[in-house]
Amino acid sequence: MLRRLAAVSIATMAMGLTVLGCSRHQPGQPETVLRRALGGDISSLDPQRAADDFSEEVLRDLFEGLTSESPDGEAVPALAESWSVADDGRTYTFALRRTARWSNGDPVTAYEVVLGMRRGVDPAVASPAASLLRPIEHATEIIAGALQPDTLGVSADGPHAVVIRLSHATPYLPMLLARCVAFPVHGPSVRKFGALFAAQANLVSNGPYSLKAIAATTKISLIRNPYYWDSARTPIDRVDHYPVADAGSQLLRFRSGELDVTSTLPAARFNWARQQMAAELQVRPRLAVVYLAFNLQNGPLKNAAKLREALSLAIDRNALTGQVLRAGEVAAYAFLPPGIPGYVPATVSWSTETTEGRLARSRSLYRESGFSGSHPLSIRLLHSEDEAFRNVALAVAAMWKDVLGVETELQQREFKTFLVERRERWKWDVLVSGWGADFQDPINFLEVFRANSAANEPGFANADYDDILDHAESEAHADVRLALLAAAERRLTDAYAVAPIYYPVLRRLIKPSVEGAQLNPMGHNYSRSMTFSAAGRSVK
Repeated sequence: MLRRLAAVSIATMAMGLTVLGCSRHQPGQPETVLRRALGGDISSLDPQRAADDFSEEVLRDLFEGLTSESPDGEAVPALAESWSVADDGRTYTFALRRTARWSNGDPVTAYEVVLGMRRGVDPAVASPAASLLRPIEHATEIIAGALQPDTLGVSADGPHAVVIRLSHATPYLPMLLARCVAFPVHGPSVRKFGALFAAQANLVSNGPYSLKAIAATTKISLIRNPYYWDSARTPIDRVDHYPVADAGSQLLRFRSGELDVTSTLPAARFNWARQQMAAELQVRPRLAVVYLAFNLQNGPLKNAAKLREALSLAIDRNALTGQVLRAGEVAAYAFLPPGIPGYVPATVSWSTETTEGRLARSRSLYRESGFSGSHPLSIRLLHSEDEAFRNVALAVAAMWKDVLGVETELQQREFKTFLVERRERWKWDVLVSGWGADFQDPINFLEVFRANSAANEPGFANADYDDILDHAESEAHADVRLALLAAAERRLTDAYAVAPIYYPVLRRLIKPSVEGAQLNPMGHNYSRSMTFSAAGRSVK
């Protein structure tokens, strides 16, 4: 479970199974059904309000932005069949497919693309992913409440062309536009239902699938959208997403034939799966980091950089990855993961110290901060029910106790509750979190910690940090820009606002009959890319 904070509950979606559409497959022909596991409950099917992995997995099936992603993570045409860029790199023009339709048959228009992006930066919508759109002209001021959403530098040039004006050259813009926050929304539905346009009875989408039903928290059923511009090349008739937070339960359901694709695999069963299920196991690195966020606004860690450093030093990351997680994870000594083209992450200064030296410094800083065995630090550590995050919390608490004598109260929460409480800083001192790349550029990780970012969990506020990012935005030379971003990362790590723990790997099980199941560096695998081999169709 990486990515971020979904802001809206699906409580407005009626309990039980409500049929919203009908399948496209012909009478007498078998219906192909792909059964995919999600690592937890979805929080919203509003593209601008969802920013957690689970909701976005479903939204990538339901909606389509101007661009999409290739298996290697590059931007490819989607709703837009082509685009052009002005010589100064600050104006993009996207030509929409004239055959694009909503799931009710209405044409998808440029005005609805504009509407979606305006919602993405509207403070009233409060998108957790709004900062992704900051390169667009006036987005920053709109997010801050200084300008109205209709001043955003996105406009329709007739019904089939979208013009995007940028505040600075942004060569990664096409990658940004594949994100949910930039998806179009159905104008008539938004005007009629307001915020409830994404409720299950009202949802109209423009992607390869449309919403058929939500069965409480047990299944989200999607059916092929016959109006989708590329429906003829969308092989699978129905996709059923099953929210299953427990990785062990996913494994059991996969082995019993209830799932075709899991979202993960229990770490404790990884070596076993490599030996016993090699043909069904898929593993690849992910551009992501799991970290601890320290509360900089409330509690004992506020204004206590030395204490936060002591806590970070006390964590044996190699022991955690090698003995607790045990599935190929890599110990993290920088916030940004390796693998971003051209970028060298800014590692902490003590990354090469001996264990003895690191622990000695941790104890010294702990004492300097006024704590000891007779006067221990007491902190509250918040984490979700995700298996890996739970194991990290348990291991870190044990390390803090053993090295420093810290008393840690573990606070495990069901995922949707966790999403709410991580915003309520008075309830926790440290939380286990993660960030997975939306696109392959360092700015995607660093923008999270701008002072006004909705995803800034620790409440990190550093004017110099924000200034460096501003400078990097306007820097035309790629090498200088990357050096500036590395300097910003150094400010973040030196402040000990966060403690990077490890870089995760993607691991999941896939039935051999499923073809096209290729994960890109962000961990995305669109259902429309998958099909069944002739001998392995899933029929229900």
